[in-house]
Amino acid sequence: MVLNSPSNPTGSAYTKKELEKIAEVAISHKFFVISDEIYEKIVYDGFEFRSIASLGEEIKSPNYYCSWSGETYAMTGWRIGYTAGAEEIVSAMSNIQSQSTSNPTSISQKASVEALIGPQEEVNKMVSAFTERRNYIVDRLNEISGVSCSNRLEPSMSFLISPSIYGKSYQGRRSVAPLNWPTTS
Repeated sequence: MVLNSPSNPTGSAYTKKELEKIAEVAISHKFFVISDEIYEKIVYDGFEFRSIASLGEEIKSPNYYCSWSGETYAMTGWRIGYTAGAEEIVSAMSNIQSQSTSNPTSISQKASVEALIGPQEEVNKMVSAFTERRNYIVDRLNEISGVSCSNRLEPSMSFLISPSIYGKSYQGRRSVAPLNWPTTS
């Protein structure tokens, strides 16, 4: 199972209770969980991120945790990622990856390590700014007649919002799906 939480673009994120249920099923049915936690530090409104691997050795040992420094540390073009899991599987993953992409530069690797182990105040400032921008956009959209956007409560994280404009028309064209508008720029 690939578990993407927090998820972009939907903004959904699993609670500890939901993760416990997923872990219980994974353990009882003996399947792997690959947990993509790239947005672990970019959550809003007091949501508490929890890694499924933190729920105990039984779920941690056979599964894999994947992340990267891109979004959290504004290093998206650097393409630095990391994983944790069983040595034989991670080694095989490394062999495949080394044949499909070029290797990152040493400066990118060192910068990513510093970002991960260094002070996190700038990340907190960034998330605060994202929250402010999200709230502003949601409030403005909700002021438009016929448009609704309840993203103040959901998502737990995301760079996108999805206002509901079903059935509206513009220049004779009728909307059939929500729009995703970036909130970070």
